[in-house]
Amino acid sequence: MNKVGVTLLGILLLLVCVRVYSLLNIVKDVKKFIVYGTSWCGYTTKQRKHLDSKYGKNSHTYVDCETGKCPKDITSFPVTISASGNKVVGFNTEM
Repeated sequence: MNKVGVTLLGILLLLVCVRVYSLLNIVKDVKKFIVYGTSWCGYTTKQRKHLDSKYGKNSHTYVDCETGKCPKDITSFPVTISASGNKVVGFNTEM
């Protein structure tokens, strides 16, 4: 292989690495949980802190049911929905 071919191959490899890196960062930023609750509910705060400590600060999306849009079937707090769709009502450390 001549120098031009090696250079083109190197550029192609670099572009592939950059693309893979950007895809990994997108996947890393995906939230694992949605927590529905209120700011005045101690168990909502406790659930959020638990998820932060176990999975990291960006592990969940918080929806304040006093100011945000909560589904009508949420009548108690917190309600946590996992990425797989499992719904847990109340504080839970098993997630």
